[in-house]
Amino acid sequence: MYLCSTMKKVDQTKTEKGEGNCMQAVIASLLELELKDVPNFIKYANHKTKDPHWEMYDFMNKHGYYMATVDIKIGDKPISALDVTEIDGGINGYFYAEVPSQTHSGVNHAVVVDKNLNIVHDPNPNRLALDLTPDDIIHFYTFKDNWYFDLNGKLQKDK
Repeated sequence: MYLCSTMKKVDQTKTEKGEGNCMQAVIASLLELELKDVPNFIKYANHKTKDPHWEMYDFMNKHGYYMATVDIKIGDKPISALDVTEIDGGINGYFYAEVPSQTHSGVNHAVVVDKNLNIVHDPNPNRLALDLTPDDIIHFYTFKDNWYFDLNGKLQKDK
C-alpha cells in the first residue's frame, strides 16, 4: 500500500457559484501555503486576456512544477490513470483533480486526490465531494514532465 505524507488541508473561503476559490485552496494545500499566498485563479474567468487554468499553470511553474491535465479517457478509451499517478508521483503523493460540484449544478469543483484517485481533501467546508469516488473524477493534473502518451494512447516514461 502506498502511503502519502501528510498535507496541509486549506479550505476555500468563497463558495458562491462562479466565484468560489476551490482552485486556490487546492493549490495552497498541495504546496502547503497559506491561502493568501496563492492567487485566486477564478478571478480570471471573465478576463479578456487571461484564463484561470493558465494562471494556475504559470503559478505552479514558478514553484518548479510542470502542470498538465490528464483526462480519464483518450477518445473513448479509458487511460491507465493509476499508471500515470505512479510515474508522476504528484506533490508528495497528492494530485489536483476536478469533479462535478456537489453544491452547484453545471460547474466543476477542485479537490485533492491521492495516487489511487481517492478524494482526500474537499476544500469546501460542506465536504460533500468526499462522498465521490474515483469514477466521478473528470480529470486530474500531473506535475512532472518525465512521461507522455504515445500516438496510440500508451503511457511512455522518458529515460
